[in-house]
Amino acid sequence: MKYRVEERGIHYYDRVSGYHLLVDEVRPPARLLTKAPSLVSIALTNVCDLACAFCYAPKTKDYLPVELITDWCAQFDELGTFEIAFGGGEPTLHPGLVELCKRVWSETKLGISITTHGQRLDADICRALAGNISVVRVSVDGVTDTYSAIRGRSFSTIETNLTTALRYFPVAVNTVVNATTLPRLPELAEFLRRLGVCDWLLLPETNEGVFKLTSDHWTWLDAFVQEHSHHFQLGVTYEARPFLPDSPFLFEDEPEHDYVHISADGFLRQSSYGRGGVKLEGISIVTALDRLASSLIYSE
Repeated sequence: MKYRVEERGIHYYDRVSGYHLLVDEVRPPARLLTKAPSLVSIALTNVCDLACAFCYAPKTKDYLPVELITDWCAQFDELGTFEIAFGGGEPTLHPGLVELCKRVWSETKLGISITTHGQRLDADICRALAGNISVVRVSVDGVTDTYSAIRGRSFSTIETNLTTALRYFPVAVNTVVNATTLPRLPELAEFLRRLGVCDWLLLPETNEGVFKLTSDHWTWLDAFVQEHSHHFQLGVTYEARPFLPDSPFLFEDEPEHDYVHISADGFLRQSSYGRGGVKLEGISIVTALDRLASSLIYSE
């Protein structure tokens, strides 16, 4: 079990079970705090074989090399990061995905998650990844015709692949929430309950960082989360928490800036939909984090 020192207490994490424990009886002094974020997402590539309307990922052919990623992961591990989230684009289109997961799992204490559209998550890749990752997060925004209209692919394929994946490792689901998907969340909830997914992350749709849901949508979503929080480990993006005042979440005092993103062209950023950032070329992760923090302070 790995731990990090945070303002809210000592935070423990087990990458195999996904178990988190926060010991908050004592607040540590600032000089002892872990400097790195607990979660780092890395876009392995911007290439994707789907064309979802709400996707904000750049439409380029960038790929990050395995050697570079493993070096970054080793540095984040030493700095106290808990988990690396590999995404894209579509990470299963990166030719080095399996090798990368095996190396990071064996050479560090980092948890590994993979965020995928799931259409390529067949038995072969599941067997190859088994024992070398913590969880696979699959993007599922609805069932039957809702799914097909959004993803342009068969819902039966994703249902088969989810069932297959659950035989090899924990599976979580990410759902984009907008005016189309919101009213059909109860159907999706029933489907996910039958499957037995480990947690469900709701991602209210944004445009240039601004949420698109109306006040009525937020009210409906708040009631939905309250009703279903006992069936799932439910979560939403940190920025959406103020819009859901009555909903219970794990770690209510979660730090706002406990996450960074590395783009497929090698920039360290505060968010996956941001631009600019710090180019990770010829500098250490420590230096890059310091420069990113300085730029955020200056911009505020």
